[in-house]
Amino acid sequence: MTLYLKLGPRHRIPNRAMRENNQAVQIDSRLLPESDAAVQQFHEMGGRLTAFSTFGHDPLQGNPALVAERERRFKGHYPDFNQFFYSTANGNHSVFRDGLLFLIDLSKQLEAHV
Repeated sequence: MTLYLKLGPRHRIPNRAMRENNQAVQIDSRLLPESDAAVQQFHEMGGRLTAFSTFGHDPLQGNPALVAERERRFKGHYPDFNQFFYSTANGNHSVFRDGLLFLIDLSKQLEAHV
């Protein structure tokens, strides 16, 4: 099998050029601490992290049938999360905002029919 490489604008392999220019190398994930240990080390070095907290409530919580219906309808309208990721990563937050508002409205509609 032949492997074709896509070269960057200067006829270099982008990932290789990044490693060469930034001195970045892959390391074995076993060398990294677990999340809790990394957070503790970060705090010990004077770093600060914001802890996640509960925000709002799910009006359909405790009703698996309505939760499944909401998920089915949401996936029918937004079948792939890539559109959220790519648009947001490229500075277009409107797709994420619209999806979130759709989910909120959908939850309210389903809650009203209970």
